[in-house]
Amino acid sequence: MRIQTGLLISASVTNLTARADYSWDPNLSETQSASANVRYQLGVNNLFFLGYTFERQGDVIDFANINRSENDLSRAKVAVAKPLTQNIHILGHFNYNVSHEHPQSYSVGVEYQGCCIAIRGIYSQILRNESLNGDTDYDTAFYLQFQLKGLGTAGANNPSSLLKSSIPGYTDKLRR
Repeated sequence: MRIQTGLLISASVTNLTARADYSWDPNLSETQSASANVRYQLGVNNLFFLGYTFERQGDVIDFANINRSENDLSRAKVAVAKPLTQNIHILGHFNYNVSHEHPQSYSVGVEYQGCCIAIRGIYSQILRNESLNGDTDYDTAFYLQFQLKGLGTAGANNPSSLLKSSIPGYTDKLRR
């Protein structure tokens, strides 16, 4: 039987939320997973996020040598959604694979919210493949949305799920 012990700490004060968790395997005498993150949020879509995660065997590239420490995953992440003016916001994230020294994913964008229209443009890259020699291949996407409020949204692809998953605490106001 495999036994793991864990610890979860979460704290929240006015605009700041912090969370950390840790999982230890006493049979192997090693850390299985750990994470720590902090989110500072002044209001809807006015936030800054910083996080770190570790997962044992979380980034297996070489299946022939699956138990090597090179297959452990350490990632650092920063995300932001910030108003520049009352109507213009910038948003983005950068998720870096510390273990293999390359970006895992990133996005950058700007959105305009007026009384009658909303426009958003997002550029994104997400890791598709990493070879044994460290070469990386990314899926690249550019999203452009235009919305006449009350009537509907036009644009190829909807970046809503990308933004909500990559910027913790983000609220999408341009839902279809």
